[in-house]
Amino acid sequence: MSDFPSDGLLDKPYFSFTPLLDMRPEGIDGRFLHDERTLGLFINLNILSYELGYVQKRIQYMVSANVNIEDPIKRQDVYKAHRNDAKLEFSDLIIQVKSFCERMGWDFRELEKLGLERYRERMEELAQRKI
Repeated sequence: MSDFPSDGLLDKPYFSFTPLLDMRPEGIDGRFLHDERTLGLFINLNILSYELGYVQKRIQYMVSANVNIEDPIKRQDVYKAHRNDAKLEFSDLIIQVKSFCERMGWDFRELEKLGLERYRERMEELAQRKI
């Protein structure tokens, strides 16, 4: 394991991404990685972006299956398989968002409500502009 302190997440096989511990963007003082809370946030954000990449990849595979596979039965099967995988990947992404909220001391449900309010406001604004 690493010399850095852990909050327990790194002890689980799913979260044993040792390359994440070596990711130190240039210009950022590496001393913050020795702080357990900051290291946890850093790792959580890296895993979150990693999961988002998987969601994007599965969505791309879905689109690609619809465009590139001639046989309609095979196309439908491949599309459904990638759609199901995208759903699982998205659930992993949501867990990482919730984990990040917990680390930050934010109420996930409150953020969800705030997001819905902002979405409604934006949709009303677009409707007024007739977009």
